[in-house]
Amino acid sequence: MFRPACLALVIGVVPFLLLVACPPKAFGEVPEAAPGYGVGVRPLADVDRRDLAPPDVEALLAEDLWNAVSPPAIGDRLPILSPPGPRRFATPLAVSLSPADAGSWEEPVPGTRLWRLRIDSEGALALSFFFDRFDLPEGAQLRVMDPFGLQRLGPFTGDAKGGRLWTPVLQGDRAVVELWLPAGVATDFELRLAEVYYGYRPLGRSAGTQGTCHIDAICDEVGPYRDQAQAVAVYTLDGVFQCTGTLLNNTARDRRPLFLTADHCQVDADNAASVVVYWNFQSPVCGALSGGSLEDHQLGATWLADDRLSDVTLLLLDGVPDPSFGVAWAGWDVRGTAPAASFSVHHPSSEEKAVSFDDDDAEGLDLFGSGVESHWRVVDWDRGSTEGGSSGACLFDRPGKRCVGVLSGGFASCVTPEGEDWYGKLSVAWDGGDTPQSPLREYLDPVSTGETHLDALVEPFQCREDEATHCLQGGRFRVRVGWRDFEGSQGPAFTAVSADDSGLFWFFESDNWEMLVKVLDGCGLNQRFWVFAAATTNVGYVLEVTDSLTGTVATWENPVGVAAPALTDTDAFATCP
Repeated sequence: MFRPACLALVIGVVPFLLLVACPPKAFGEVPEAAPGYGVGVRPLADVDRRDLAPPDVEALLAEDLWNAVSPPAIGDRLPILSPPGPRRFATPLAVSLSPADAGSWEEPVPGTRLWRLRIDSEGALALSFFFDRFDLPEGAQLRVMDPFGLQRLGPFTGDAKGGRLWTPVLQGDRAVVELWLPAGVATDFELRLAEVYYGYRPLGRSAGTQGTCHIDAICDEVGPYRDQAQAVAVYTLDGVFQCTGTLLNNTARDRRPLFLTADHCQVDADNAASVVVYWNFQSPVCGALSGGSLEDHQLGATWLADDRLSDVTLLLLDGVPDPSFGVAWAGWDVRGTAPAASFSVHHPSSEEKAVSFDDDDAEGLDLFGSGVESHWRVVDWDRGSTEGGSSGACLFDRPGKRCVGVLSGGFASCVTPEGEDWYGKLSVAWDGGDTPQSPLREYLDPVSTGETHLDALVEPFQCREDEATHCLQGGRFRVRVGWRDFEGSQGPAFTAVSADDSGLFWFFESDNWEMLVKVLDGCGLNQRFWVFAAATTNVGYVLEVTDSLTGTVATWENPVGVAAPALTDTDAFATCP
């Protein structure tokens, strides 16, 4: 809708209305989907802010470089050019902040309570947070967002494992932490922010640091291996480190979230709870090597098993990935047969998902001089390569498309395409390798079938309808809208009625619909799905449509103060049935 005029200017005898922002009409209660967004709350400028001194980024990068080129030699081989541990992208800033001694309290609606705290740390590429005390009453919700509300993490509730919470990353150097206590909720709780993680290297909003030889996971060449790519994710550990991992199938075929990575990524029983996994972080367009989203994430894991000889670790994620993420469970092969050709799916430099291809035989390698060929050796990738951050990625055989190894390290990169990579053998870790007390067999063959190879299990994408999401075209397309008004307040649009190819949204009042969005099947005309939209508003909005089949995310924006034009995009999505 057009916001009501707040000021009339009279020039001569002709009245002119100046369209400016008026405060939104107060709701009877703050919507649980977006507490604190422009509904009777004080301006952010009046909320307590804590400025955290940034670290010495140049010193951190110099330390990373030294670790990358000067690790100890392994056996009689040259030093591995990958760091001896996981890739570091952030550093902790110690704090001790709680609602008792920091932030600002207010009562936006009688009986409710809202606490907010602003955190700024100049120059950070991203921020994330560790709460060492996290015990909230039922109904209470914690959120973390940027000052404009374009990124919103949570809600986090009081069921965090062990009374601790590690959040996903928030892009940028400013954040707002928000605790919402609805009417009737107990006011006794524990909440303390103990560390803020300052991101000094990119994770999301790519800075283009990965090599240009990489092949985006969305590219046509990856099509036959899309299921394997959908099993791979980037994850963070302790808020400061990053590696790659792969969701694996098991012989019970029960979708248990078993997650394979490298032992040198240093996940153990003590820190596994800090794991944050990001699914579908990939370029929306082939060749972009950027533009991915970190929105599809999940928190927490439990350490199950590792084998240092083959550099393999197995985790159990704290929950099954949301069906709307469209993940797959990769197959595996522990027969120890050398792949005649292979490929690897990974996150180079912690950036968008990439796929590398090798058309030659992999070789067995005794990497540590132990008398056991513990690794597969891949020399001179034919297409693509790997980088720091790729550690933990699976090596898949072709044409079987099953995981046979986990990336330990190597010399390969886009600069040195003739270099070699070393993948720890799953066949060695199967019975425990040098740690027989925790064999992979126990978890990947839980029903003792004796199977030595298993195919992928594919989870059909399920767009999940909620108060801010329409699922159109049989659930293939997820549609969301966010708005921003003249005063800088913002929030999600809420859904009204819908059909299979269209849905309505409202911004401020449930009986006043603001926007109609259509996703139409134009495949019979131009081999495209079309996106049409019409909005009766001059506030700003962002329309986001996600194609579950390809992972492509398309957005359209309308700036604040502009009467929204009709949207007719007949080239929106190119993948027809």
